[in-house]
Amino acid sequence: MNSDRDFFEEYMDHLEDLVLTDDKEPEEDTDHPLYEIYDMFLSIEFEFFPSIEEMN
Repeated sequence: MNSDRDFFEEYMDHLEDLVLTDDKEPEEDTDHPLYEIYDMFLSIEFEFFPSIEEMN
């Protein structure tokens, strides 16, 4: 499961680099073409990849 988590987090980081604005307080660019994918992955993250602290 850790390898899946590592891959998922790396992919999410990449999506965040593309979709989030680079201000001091990042905001979601809802007009970005990959925004819907980013939003879907947020729900996957919430459902299947809780933080490690929450799992303990």
